[in-house]
Amino acid sequence: MSATIKETEQEIASSAIGLQDHINKLTVQLDVRKEELRKLANGHKKEIVVEGAGKVNISAPSAGSETKILIFDEERLNKSPELRQKLIEKGVAKESVKKVSASAAKVTIKPNV
Repeated sequence: MSATIKETEQEIASSAIGLQDHINKLTVQLDVRKEELRKLANGHKKEIVVEGAGKVNISAPSAGSETKILIFDEERLNKSPELRQKLIEKGVAKESVKKVSASAAKVTIKPNV
């Protein structure tokens, strides 16, 4: 019975690898087309409507920027409950609950290329 299960696993995995390889090739082709569309837009915002198929929106490029931010060493801050509480009372810092959603097991597929 385990031989049947292994064959099924092999078939499913083989199919997934084939699909991932196909997706990877299509993604390369799509990236080439996107670059061509960026060149057509020539740095401007553009919308191209293709009747019966959909539309393509091209945004204008944006310049990078830098902003100074404060980073607290939370481990050290937690060692000083008085300072932590003062920062909260002064409105300089606030506490919040960070929730992490459950997720399905990750599947990584690497076709031989």
